[in-house]
Amino acid sequence: MSASQLLSRKLSVIFWLALAAIFAWIVVRNWGLYPMVFADEWHYSNSARLHPLSESILPSYLFLALYGLTSLLGQQFLEGARILNAIFLVSAAPFLYLIAQPLCGRRAAALVALLSLVGAVNSYTAYFMPESMYFFLFVVLSWGVMAWRALAPWRYGIAVGLVLGVMLATKVHALFLVPALVVFLLCRSYADYRQDGWLAKAAVMIVCALAATALVRFAVGYVLAGPTGLNLYGNFYGGLANSTTSSTERLLRLLPPALFSLQGHLLALALLLPLPLARMALHAASAQARRDSPAGLGLLMVYTFLMLGAALAMTVMFTASLLDGGPAETTRLHQRYYNFLFPLLFIIAAASATRDKDGPAPARVIVAVLSAALFLLAAMTLQPAYLISHVDSPELFSILRKHAFQLMVPLALATLALWAWRARLGATLFLCLLLPVIALSGANATRIMFKGALAANEYDRAGIAARQHVGREGANRLTVVGDGPGPGPLRALFHIDAPGAQHQDLPPGAPLLPELVSPRRDWILVVGQHALPPDMVPVLRTPEFALVKVKTGHRPYAVIKMSRPLEAGVLLRHEGFSVVESWGMWSAGKEVRLHLAQALPKALTVLIKARALGPNAGQDFVMQVGSQRKTFRLAEGEQERLLSFDTDGTVTSIMIEVPQPISPEALGHKGDSRTLGIALAEVELGNAAAD
Repeated sequence: MSASQLLSRKLSVIFWLALAAIFAWIVVRNWGLYPMVFADEWHYSNSARLHPLSESILPSYLFLALYGLTSLLGQQFLEGARILNAIFLVSAAPFLYLIAQPLCGRRAAALVALLSLVGAVNSYTAYFMPESMYFFLFVVLSWGVMAWRALAPWRYGIAVGLVLGVMLATKVHALFLVPALVVFLLCRSYADYRQDGWLAKAAVMIVCALAATALVRFAVGYVLAGPTGLNLYGNFYGGLANSTTSSTERLLRLLPPALFSLQGHLLALALLLPLPLARMALHAASAQARRDSPAGLGLLMVYTFLMLGAALAMTVMFTASLLDGGPAETTRLHQRYYNFLFPLLFIIAAASATRDKDGPAPARVIVAVLSAALFLLAAMTLQPAYLISHVDSPELFSILRKHAFQLMVPLALATLALWAWRARLGATLFLCLLLPVIALSGANATRIMFKGALAANEYDRAGIAARQHVGREGANRLTVVGDGPGPGPLRALFHIDAPGAQHQDLPPGAPLLPELVSPRRDWILVVGQHALPPDMVPVLRTPEFALVKVKTGHRPYAVIKMSRPLEAGVLLRHEGFSVVESWGMWSAGKEVRLHLAQALPKALTVLIKARALGPNAGQDFVMQVGSQRKTFRLAEGEQERLLSFDTDGTVTSIMIEVPQPISPEALGHKGDSRTLGIALAEVELGNAAAD
């Protein structure tokens, strides 16, 4: 056996042992952590495990189907999801190695692959979310576009499209990579078939890739979720897509926050990845640099640039679309929508270490100086202006911690300076010192953040206690009430883990009013300092929460389905409504009236199922029966409200006042000028009676 073969075998053994160690470290570190990311983890767990996939608002059908199997582990389902996440993350390393090895050699490729897993990106393995699976699939796609170039154009297009289709069935964000892939296929065809009908071959690749992507995505969706699975965006992202593209006026309104977000992301990239970006800039600017680059590096740069640009554009527009959520939302840097690309940038920097034909070339010096200036600008201005969290931007968050930042800044500047003088030395410093510092600072920041997740908070304790007390059946008819809007009630629901459980937000310190108590629920779990109605006696109480058995005097005698308002004969006519829809009716104006066929009882209860539009959410609606007027509030999601009235026995109408009628067009939904406010799905009439 030759020395090179022995070295290769040793490197292989070390590589696989290191991967096994990283996997074990991630699993042990994640074990026993309480859930952290809400509402994301709750939505994904709820859709994957508690409801049919056809009811999911998230179109991540492949992820949901696979991670739904974690229900087989009972209450350890979250640990099962974390193990699956760790498997996907670690499985990406061999493909990263295969991408890097032809460009920067075996040792550098192994080091890049391992360091890509050690850093802050592995924090996503702790969450019930598709990030780790998506990371793996993107790495496989990136390996495929480089490794499958020998295939015939139609085979290449199909192969690439199949992987992209699987990505799209895992996370809808892959849709935004499609235009980038189309442009890349044009570039790849030109590079490989310039003298042999490259445009026709590119057309074949593109058509085959798009067809394969669509076939896989819709086939997976239909098989797993039926006709609902053919909805490309899903209900959740479909609403966002409509809100960001529905009117020119709204797009112009989104432009300033989009530009502000773009500026933040560009500064963040300049701070995190100065050498890889400088290397790409030099390759674009210098013909000599292109000639000296390893074969295939230019194509990888084009692919990385296009994919990063597409993902970054999507991230910026998504952030801008959250403008109505408050100023803090538009300052968040959601790098998790593109940090799966970072290992490719590490490879691009490491590839420079394979060439030694480099004096201090003028072009490289200029690029290095400009990169250093941009790096310093980002270091001085980024953090005060933008909100940077461990979930949104784990790599950036970790290097901005005091000691990590103090070490990283001089190292990054030294790397750029050394690269300007000798490209190979600068790239070696990046690979062997700066990249390990970034990775280890990310691992340390994650350790510190996760240390806090080892302890339960009041919502964890409340949810676990309620589940143990009421059992599975009781949990399906339980409502969690807590401070909101916020993650607390969803955190409790995560532990209650029942498909029928619901949540209700209350302002901090606000009392639980009787109208918030639905007679259709058996239990209410009240978390936090919220006074209970006098007749509510908890069956379980601690300083943090109270569990109450629901008792109401509502005895229903008639139900009006607003999708068929006159069908049951309870309602004679209605005023102030828009058209009848499949779910019910919207108000159309300042007030609506329901005229009943018979007089309402003297001790009347009215249970409505309704939601509010836009600015009406959280404001006071008024219901009037006879001379009595009572207020209630609604969110934008459907809720139930129970109100009680005393009448003289002759009243035959119910009136509801809308606080702020507004058109969907005014909210950015083009083409709907109706003046709406409350959406009524159902009105249930009852007699008040003691239990």
